Amino acid sequence: GLFRTSREGGILEANEALVKMLGYRDRASLLKVKLSRIYQTQTDRLNFLSTLDDKGTFEKRGVIFRRQDGSLLTADVYARGLRDHQGRITAYEGCIIDTHGRDKAARALREAEAKYRTLVERLPNAIIYLEPVDPAADSFYISPQIEELLGFPRTGFNRKSDLYAHMDEADRERVIREFTDHMESGEPFDDEYRLTARDGRS
Repeated sequence: GLFRTSREGGILEANEALVKMLGYRDRASLLKVKLSRIYQTQTDRLNFLSTLDDKGTFEKRGVIFRRQDGSLLTADVYARGLRDHQGRITAYEGCIIDTHGRDKAARALREAEAKYRTLVERLPNAIIYLEPVDPAADSFYISPQIEELLGFPRTGFNRKSDLYAHMDEADRERVIREFTDHMESGEPFDDEYRLTARDGRS
């Protein structure tokens, strides 16, 4: 939602997205409301003003606003001060981002990941690993069966290359080549290779 407000606490401009986020009937209804009605606490408003006066910009997550029906909206706020030719701030403009949908999606993702890990960590005689497409991402996962089947601690595997280091030398070059072809073509990767356990077994 986009806004422009006065120093005195009036709403000068608001787009339709902000009208809907705050639950007002129409734009004209929202423009009649003072900001003291929308902020959950006066402290939030004073923090907004002092930060903008000091830095000229305002960025804060988790600001709580009050909708027209009294329910609360948690949002991220980004704003800047508008200055006259003498450098004095005369108004503020910025955007309010409703984080409810984002937070709900993040919770659902965490729950799905927890269920997935519970499932794969119960599979017997199988080592499951997940590696992000972005090599810079730090989210490699390998199931705990690696310890039972190969005898190596799971903490020693932080990327796929750590797993390949335990691959039988007779298979390694071929598998790496085939996996590279898979990454370029996007075709499914289905291969068979031997891993060397801590005690020397393959």
